[in-house]
Amino acid sequence: MRICVAPNSFKESLTAVEAAAAIERGLREAEPGCDVVSVPVADGGGGTASAMVHATGGRMVKASVTGPLGDPVEAEYGLLGGGTAVIEMASASGLQLLPPGKRNPLITTTFGTGELIGAALDAGARTIIIGIGGSATVDGGVGMTQALGGSFLGAGGQEIPRGGGGLAALERIDLSRLDHRLRESRIEIACDVDNLLTGPDGAAPVYGPQKGATPADVQQLSLNLERLARVIKRDVGIDVEHLRGGGAAGGLGAGLVAFLGARLRPGAEIVIEAVRLEEKMQGCDLVITGEGKLDQQTLHGKAPAGVVRLARKLGIPVIVLAGCIGEERAGLNDAGIGAYFSTTDCAMSLEDAMKRAPELLASAAEQAFRAFLLGRGECHAGKAQRRFILASASPERKKLLADLGLSFDVIPAEIDEKLPGGMPPREAAAEIARRKARAAARIAAGRGIVAVVIAADTIVVAGTPETGEEVIGKPQDDAHAEAILRQISGSRHSVVSGLCVLDMATGRELVGWDDTRIKMARMTDSQIREYVASGEPRGKSGAYGFQERNDPYVEEITGSFSNVLGLPLELLREFLVQIEQSKNGRKKEEKMKKTH
Repeated sequence: MRICVAPNSFKESLTAVEAAAAIERGLREAEPGCDVVSVPVADGGGGTASAMVHATGGRMVKASVTGPLGDPVEAEYGLLGGGTAVIEMASASGLQLLPPGKRNPLITTTFGTGELIGAALDAGARTIIIGIGGSATVDGGVGMTQALGGSFLGAGGQEIPRGGGGLAALERIDLSRLDHRLRESRIEIACDVDNLLTGPDGAAPVYGPQKGATPADVQQLSLNLERLARVIKRDVGIDVEHLRGGGAAGGLGAGLVAFLGARLRPGAEIVIEAVRLEEKMQGCDLVITGEGKLDQQTLHGKAPAGVVRLARKLGIPVIVLAGCIGEERAGLNDAGIGAYFSTTDCAMSLEDAMKRAPELLASAAEQAFRAFLLGRGECHAGKAQRRFILASASPERKKLLADLGLSFDVIPAEIDEKLPGGMPPREAAAEIARRKARAAARIAAGRGIVAVVIAADTIVVAGTPETGEEVIGKPQDDAHAEAILRQISGSRHSVVSGLCVLDMATGRELVGWDDTRIKMARMTDSQIREYVASGEPRGKSGAYGFQERNDPYVEEITGSFSNVLGLPLELLREFLVQIEQSKNGRKKEEKMKKTH
C-alpha cells in the first residue's frame, strides 16, 4: 500500500512538515508496512519555505537582514537545488516580528526582503519563489528595491525615507543601478489574493488596519500608493494600478512585478509544481491532505485544493483531514474529496485542540486509513496487522524505530559479535545482523510469538576498498579509546550498518547494509582526553557516538545519518515494503485459489 501524504500547515499549531509526520505516524499504527511518500505543501503563506525544502531535500539558510523597523533580524530562506531559492517575505518584513504597539505601516519597510533576495542571488539562485503573506508593510515594495540598488528620489534628488509614509515625497524612480543579476533571474510570486494596489479594495484600506494603521494613516497610505502607481507608469512604463494581486503584502506584489519583472501566480500552483507532486503521486493507492479548517474557501487557491485536483486527474482517491469542518460543506465531495474527517473527536476548547494537534491528527489519520482499508477488505481488528521485534536494547535504535512510527517489542540478541574471518567488512556486518535476527526469532518462537524481527550491527571502517580497509572496534579501556580517536582525528572513515529483517511467518530474510562516510574534525590531545573522560566512547565502535548532525567533532557526513546512529532507516523502509508486498502477493494467490 503506497500513500502520498501532502498536507498544508495547520495554522498556529503544526507546520506542514509536522503535520505530514503526524499523519504518517497514524498510518503506521493501522498498517506498519505501508509505503508513505511525504510531500508537505503550502500556498505561499507561512511554512512555504520549510515545506518546499523538506519535499525537495534542500536546506534552510540563515541571513541577518534589516527588520521592518530598521533593526537587524535573523531571517532565513530555502535553497532547493538547481539554482532555485524560496523566500518568505514575512521572515524579514513580517507582522510577527513586531509587537502590536510598534506596528506602523507609515515607517515599516520591505528593505530586509530585498536583502534576502540579494543573499539568494549571492548563493547562486537564479529562480526565486517569493511567498508574500504576513507582511508588516505598505510601502509598495520600494524598500525591497532600494536594498537591490534601485533609487526612489524626492524633489531635491535625495532618497525618500523608508516606509509607506515616505512615498508622499516620491518624484522620480531610477533603476539604472539595480542588481544586474536580476536580469538573468526568474522571480515568481506565490500569492493567493487578487486585491488591487489602490481603490476601496486596495492594499491600504484592506490590510492597513491589521498592520497598525489608523483611519487617518489609511487615507494617507492610499494617496501615497496612488502617487507610486503614477510615477511607476511614467518612469518604468508599467501600469500596476489595475494589476490583480498588486495590492498583496501592502503593494509588494506590484513592486515585484514593476521593479524586478516578477510574475504573480497562485501560491499552491507554484509549490505543487516545485516539489514535483504529480511525479511523486504516481503509483500511489491513496492521497491524504489537510489543513487547519476545511470549508468553501479551501477550494479557492488553498494548497489542499491543488492536491485534490491533481489526485483527481490521476484517478487516486483523496482523504482530507482538518482541525475543523466549516458549516458550508456543500460541494466538497463534488470537488474530488473522497472523504473528509475532523481531527477533534470530542468537545474541547480551541486551546486544547491546538495543544494536542499532533496526537489528534495522528489518531484521525489512523482511523481514516482503517476505514479506507475496510472498504478494500484489507483491515483487521487490533492495533496493527503485524507485530515487530527489535533485536537490540540500544536506546538509539529504539528511538529511531519509534520515530518511524512502529510499535515493537525488544528482545536483545545475545550472540558472539566477533566479525567472521575472511569476509569483507560490509558483508560481515550484514552477517552479524542476520545472526542477531535469527537468535531473537528463536527466543520469540519459544514464547509463542510470530513477528517481523529487525536486527542491525554497526561497525566503523577506516580506509577504502581500493587502498585497504581496517575495522575499528570498540575500545577496551580509556587508553585504547584515546588511541582510536587519534587514529581517526582529521580523517575520513565509513560507518557501516548491517541490517536484517526476518519475517517469522514466512521465514523470509532480507539482508543488506548501508554505508555513511564521515570526515572527523582534527581533535587536540586535550579534547580527546576530555571526550574520553565524558564516558561517551565506552561501548561504541570507533570510540565515539553523537546524536546531532552538528556535532563539533564532525566536519562532514555523506549518506544516511540514522545509519550512523545504528539503524539505516531508508534501507529498513525498503525492506518493510518488500515484506508487505510479498504478504499482499500471497493474499492475492489465496483469493485466486479460493475462486477456482
